[in-house]
This record gives sequence, structure tokens and C-alpha cells, in this order.
Amino acid sequence: MSPRIVAIGFSALFIALVPCRAEEELRCVYSVTEQTDVWPPAENQPFVRKNVEPRRETHSYTMTLGLSSDGFSLVEEQNPESVVYVFRARRIYTLHHDSKTYEDDSLFADLAFRVHELTQRLALGAGLRDPNHPEAPGAPPSKEQGVRSHRFLERFSSETLFSLRLPIGPQEAARSAIEAKQNGSTWEFAHDGDVVAQLIPAAQTFPTAYRRSLMHFLAYTCQIHPEIRNRIVALGALPGTLSFKSVEALSERTTTYKLNTTNVSQDVWKGIPPGYSRQVDRLRPLDRILQRLDARRAAMPPATRETLNAFVDEALARGSILDASLAWLEHHARTGDCADEVQTRIKNTRGEQPQLLDPARTATQEGTERALKELDAIDRSGLKKGYMLDALGGTFLSMLGRLPEADERFGKALEANPFLVNVYVQLGDNFYRSFEMVPAWRCYDAARVIDPRSPHLDAVRILEARFEQDFPENF
Repeated sequence: MSPRIVAIGFSALFIALVPCRAEEELRCVYSVTEQTDVWPPAENQPFVRKNVEPRRETHSYTMTLGLSSDGFSLVEEQNPESVVYVFRARRIYTLHHDSKTYEDDSLFADLAFRVHELTQRLALGAGLRDPNHPEAPGAPPSKEQGVRSHRFLERFSSETLFSLRLPIGPQEAARSAIEAKQNGSTWEFAHDGDVVAQLIPAAQTFPTAYRRSLMHFLAYTCQIHPEIRNRIVALGALPGTLSFKSVEALSERTTTYKLNTTNVSQDVWKGIPPGYSRQVDRLRPLDRILQRLDARRAAMPPATRETLNAFVDEALARGSILDASLAWLEHHARTGDCADEVQTRIKNTRGEQPQLLDPARTATQEGTERALKELDAIDRSGLKKGYMLDALGGTFLSMLGRLPEADERFGKALEANPFLVNVYVQLGDNFYRSFEMVPAWRCYDAARVIDPRSPHLDAVRILEARFEQDFPENF
């Protein structure tokens, strides 16, 4: 499993990045070879290799890497896609030239996935090192055996696989040393005596302005341990030949980059090309919702106290306290404004008061289940804000851990009103809980498009700031 493996295709269209100062990029054409040894699993033991010779698979291609002062781009020969990483904007753009569509995703989604996977690997590895764990391998096998090896769960292998290292805790001060040795023009990087990466610097001049983008390229697309990556970048040279190894449960891969040519281009990335539209998979509800948001953004209705009070007056005049309460809930979902005096006015209205918004009723699982049943029994005929019952049902189902059902309810609410900031955030949180980071940040970004300063996004902003603080080399 690799961090973000993207297949990209060569196009004469452009593929460059907007540099912060100079409108140019350094384009490097590499021949890439991936050699993978694959072992079949032992019976009923998915992490255990059979004691047989592995099957060797080889994949070769030509890749153009564009480096600028603000990011990098990737173009792979004979593949109709291209990928552009723009770090100032914290974005990853994937262009599909055959269909003239694009994907626009957050750097945070990529990093969050790797942080989660690395954390899980380290926890699983720690469990297997526990002699009381049912899958503990006992004494580690020799390198020659390689039969029952959990080496892919060791810290160094895991950090290499995801090109990431978690912040060091006081209990983790002692780590295996990485040795760097120069033999002629070749640098070798070894861990516990094994050479895991080799570098021959290119003879071409490498501008200092592109060094950080080289680090970003290595961090996001190459399975190299962060400490080795930092040493490569510190040498201040463009890789002429770069080879590195990574280990998975039933496979080991060696990837080699060989530099063919370099040139400086003024043909830079200027944003999504004319005629390209956002990629939409009609089978994915979130794609349909985001398409609807794009189409209606220009006509987004205002969400003000005045419009809220006007609707509440109308709802109360026709005797619908529930519709008035749902209008208040919609206002809060869009703006984060509690509008306390409006809520008080609704509560002081004579008539049967809806109890669905009372947080005390959902303080326990039994109370939440009861509230959900009552919500589902409501007759929606005559309700103008009935879709807010779907938003509320999604909240209850999320509290109960029934995430697929919750997401379906949230989707119905957003189909009816694609401007509900808090519903996007809750839906994103559910994707995050399910470790689906790309759709999680698509939801967060949709909420940000509607109201970038929304208080509903406070927790997301804190999470992103934490990522930037803990992993500065990724930004």
C-alpha cells in the first residue's frame, strides 16, 4: 500500500505550477522502474509468507517531474492524467484529459490518511511484539528465513512506507540509527546494516528555490524514510539516480529513478484549464451534492436574522411551531448563530412544543434511539423546512454510530438545501471516522466555500493547524 500513487499521462497542454515569484519551473524527465517481489500468504495467516520463491513483477515508465518554488507536477507518459500539487493553496489537482474533468482535493486529506495508517501500523506492530498477543511471532526470523516476518510492521518500515514520522514522544527517544556513506559519486543510506536507499546526485545545477518542492515530491510520492529524505535534500543536488526500498506484508518493492533530461519552462500552471469541469460520479451521492452546490453558489440565498424572523413569523401565524423550530435549526446550521432571542420567542409561543431539539433527551443511547423514533413518526406534510428533520436524524444516527444511515440522511438534507454548513461538517466527520479522508475534506472544503469563517469549522481548523505544526515538511 503506497501513500498516494497517481498514474499520470503526458499531454502537451502544460503541467507546471505557479511559482511564488518566478513564472517558470524546472522539468526533469525520469525513467522509472518498479520491481516488486510478491509472496503468496500462508494458510489462514494473511501476514505470513509461504516459504517459496516470490513472484517478481516489473513496471517501467517515463515520468516528467516539474519543480517550482511553490510545488510540483507529475506527468506520466501514455497516461491521460496529470497531477499538480500547489502548497500555498494546500491543494492537489488531478486533470483527466480524456474526459476534460478534474478533481480538486486537499493536501490535508492525503496527510490525514497517512497519519492514520501509520498510527494503526505502529499500534498493530506493538501488539504483535507483545508475547501474550495471539499473533505474536515469537523470536524474530532471520533475514534469510523471511517466512514469518512482521517486518513491515516495524517502526522504520512503517515510517518508510508512508514517508512519515509521527512526533517523537519521550519514550521514543532511542531509535535505530540510519547510516549515510559516500562511495565515489554514490551515497548509500543503510538501516540496521541494510542499504535501503541509494543516490547519485545529478551534475546539473539545481536552483535553491526548488529545494523545498523536491522535499515535497519525495514526501508525497516516494516511499523513503523521512530522515533519509531530509539528508537527500540537504545535499542540495537534483537526484540523478535514486533507488529506494519499501516493505509490505507480502511484498517488497525497489523503485529506481534515472534522470534523462532537464529544462526550464515558462509554460506554467494557471489553474483549471478552460473547458474542464469537476469530475462527477453519479453513483456517489456526495458528488451530486457538490455539483448542486457549484451550480447554486451564485444564487445562494442570504441567511440573516431578518430572513429567519420573517419565516418564523409566517410559520407561527399558520400554527406550525415545529416549522419555526426547524427554521431556527437551519439558520444555526448555516451560520453558527444561535439566535437565542428567536429561539426564546418560539419557546414562549402557546401550543405543543417540539422536544426534538432538547439536548437532554439525547444524553443517553436509549434517549437518542427514542428521539429518532419520534422524529421518524412526524408527518411532514405542510412543513416547509421538513428536510431539517433529515439533518437532525443524521445527527442522532451519528451519535448512535450508525454512520451509513446517518450519511444517507445528511445527503437528503443537502439535496434539499446545499448550503447547510454544519451538515457538511458532520458528514465530513463521519467520513473521517470511517477513515475516508478524501471525501471528509471535500465536505469540509464545501463548508468553507459557503462560509470560510464559520464557527462550525473551528475543530477542522484546529486539526489542520496541528498537522502543519507536527509535519512542517509536508507544507
